Amino acid sequence: MSVASVAWIAGAMLIFLVLYILSVFLLAPRETSAIAGAYCAGFLLMMGGGYHYALAAALSFLLFFYAASLMRGQITNRLKPSFYPLIFYGTPAAVTSFAVLFAFVGYFYPFHFDSFTLPPALFRYTASAVEPLIASQVPGYKTGMTMDEFLSASMVNSLPAEQAGAVATNKKLQAALAEEVEKQRDAFGEQFSVVLQGNERFQDFLALVADSYISRYLTSYQAFIPIIVALSVFLAVKSIGFVFSRVAVLCAWICMRILLAIGVVERKKEETEKEIFSVK
Repeated sequence: MSVASVAWIAGAMLIFLVLYILSVFLLAPRETSAIAGAYCAGFLLMMGGGYHYALAAALSFLLFFYAASLMRGQITNRLKPSFYPLIFYGTPAAVTSFAVLFAFVGYFYPFHFDSFTLPPALFRYTASAVEPLIASQVPGYKTGMTMDEFLSASMVNSLPAEQAGAVATNKKLQAALAEEVEKQRDAFGEQFSVVLQGNERFQDFLALVADSYISRYLTSYQAFIPIIVALSVFLAVKSIGFVFSRVAVLCAWICMRILLAIGVVERKKEETEKEIFSVK
């Protein structure tokens, strides 16, 4: 997933949570529940249905309902409306609702462990840092060499000077060298469980070996990967939620101030009767 996609998702979550907080202040409980229901229904439509996603949507809706109840309790029990208590009451439960949805998506995501690949740029930067060191330590190796070029140079470098000079002019020796390079390449690939064509540079070789190792590792433990991913996603969203909830409450407060300033919302007082017990 790209950084832009993550930013869009985080922005959509923030906008929804801000609107949800405002709805608790301004709308009836039934209308607030309808907003949460619409959000969960949108999640189901986006994910294409399925009983597991329906379960996730149901849990999310209950958490949103619980969050609204906590917020409304704080609003009702105060003489003046305040957004600050919502940082600790209600908003964290709404963030947990988001975390549940993402955890379900992570658990049921169709991972293809046998074709897993890491970003090529990762190995490009690694190779640029490591290759000069290899070139200084390994005879015959030069930065930017392909696999076949390196194997050929290593073999020629291991020969006596007279034989090494003869290889450059003798076609039979060149053919024998090419055959031996192919054997060495196949043995090298078998050792690291990768298929080598001979034109791979150092960074390509690193990528092939890393992808092969990780694919074998993930395939061996693929039964546990969904659980690990779901738990990791849940904890990641909850940890970010510490900041996310405060930003949402701040944005909701700013929006309410704007609504008050332009006259869409008004502030008014109302009297409340209350029964108590007293000694006669």
